[in-house]
Formats: sequence, structure tokens, C-alpha cells
Amino acid sequence: MKTTAISLARLTLPSPPDNNTNNVLAVAFGVLIAALVVVGSFWIMTNLNDSMMPAELMNLHMQRLPAL
Repeated sequence: MKTTAISLARLTLPSPPDNNTNNVLAVAFGVLIAALVVVGSFWIMTNLNDSMMPAELMNLHMQRLPAL
């Protein structure tokens, strides 16, 4: 009975991946996260740059404000 349970567990449970596979997956996940951070940062910076008021209009607007 005990040997039947052990042999059944060996057939149904997947074997653990070797250490090299884990290292490759860890490096790939790290590269993915780093790429997402870099691409997201550039995306945010370009959207902020597109939304900025041009410097000439900002200077004109600042000149029209009353002095405090």
C-alpha cells in the first residue's frame, strides 16, 4: 500500500526543475521587471513633457500676474 502511494505520487507530481532552469527564470523575471520600470519611466516623462506649457507662454503668463 505504501509503495503504491509513493509510485502514484511520482507519476502525478511534476519533478522539480533543475537549478539551472530556476536561475534562467529568475534572470528573465528580473530583466522583465527592469524593462517595465525603464519603459514606464520614459512613457511618464514623455507624457509630462507633452503636457507642459511652452516656456514662451509661461513667461507671458507670469508677466501678467499681479505683483504680491
